[in-house]
Amino acid sequence: MIEYRSKLDPKEAFICPPLTVSRKRKLDPDSVQPTKSDDITPELLLTSPDNFHILGGRESGKTSLAHYLSVLAAEGVIDRPRIPIIIDFCKLKRGECGLTRAIATYFGTLRQGLSVEDRLKEGDFVIIVDNFPNALSQSVKDFIQLKAKYKLVRWILLSDSTIATPESSLGKDADFDIRVVHIQTLPRRLIRELSKRWTDQIGVDNQKAFSTVMAYLKTSHLPRTGYMVTLILWGIYQEKRLDRINEALLLTNVIDHLLGKANFAESLSNTFDPVSKEITLQYIAMIMRDSRGVMSKNDALKSLIEFFERKGLRYDADRVFATLVRCGLLTDFDGTVSFKYRCFEEYFYANFLRTDASALQRVLSDRTFC
Repeated sequence: MIEYRSKLDPKEAFICPPLTVSRKRKLDPDSVQPTKSDDITPELLLTSPDNFHILGGRESGKTSLAHYLSVLAAEGVIDRPRIPIIIDFCKLKRGECGLTRAIATYFGTLRQGLSVEDRLKEGDFVIIVDNFPNALSQSVKDFIQLKAKYKLVRWILLSDSTIATPESSLGKDADFDIRVVHIQTLPRRLIRELSKRWTDQIGVDNQKAFSTVMAYLKTSHLPRTGYMVTLILWGIYQEKRLDRINEALLLTNVIDHLLGKANFAESLSNTFDPVSKEITLQYIAMIMRDSRGVMSKNDALKSLIEFFERKGLRYDADRVFATLVRCGLLTDFDGTVSFKYRCFEEYFYANFLRTDASALQRVLSDRTFC
């Protein structure tokens, strides 16, 4: 096994995909005229005083971009001194209290005497909202009202453009102006740079790794995203023989590694064998899917306890969850649990559908299953 020489910091590890911004200022979802766009860098995006709605396809790097923008803003790359905050919209509770609680939870502890409410009114935050709904739902309307109260705060929203419309969900009914940014796929030069950063760490030939990555992307018709390139590089790092590949096979390599790191023996009195791990994660993915990817920890634990009882498995649900969080498959935040990455949820949910024909039929009969 090849070993890493050192770890990269976030700015070194992340390759920002090309970003294009609409020249239009006010959004009009009824317009049939094509919208011209220009390239924009993360630095220009942050130093602009505008609000932005960033749209990208599945696994195009939206969450990584959110953290990258946060790091830059914390280092002073911003229109005026502001504190960067990242909030997952799926975990944002409604109302003003929900926002202040999310900010407090993000920091863990706040300096005594610091008023979040006052800082919001003064516009001292740049709030980066991940997983923002790309449809004009009630939750989006509630958000618009929240934004109207804190007019000086800067907002950067990130949404999946493959769900609903490729335009912003904040259309002509929005109470504030916002610019739309689209995440593009990686060009050849950025794929080469990303490969180089990996190979410099693992000590393999850069040109050979780059050629291998490009060959797989072409022959397997895979999207040119940082996510997919990294999965292929991970396979090279693991010295896996990759013949005919797809996303599921590449994800299997990562998940097997994470589960291999998990020490279930310390958490459970009984042996938690590979089959038990698989059906447990499939079940968690199924209940998470029904809850749009996020559940309260109490509800998730209750469901898992009932699942173990039905299957006759004598496992401690709380310890199973804790171990899956430690190994990096699940995340536990402010009383809620979810898969750390949506691709993990999709992977285990797809495996669940392979074993349950009736569930698969129900999904296929629903045109909104994606």
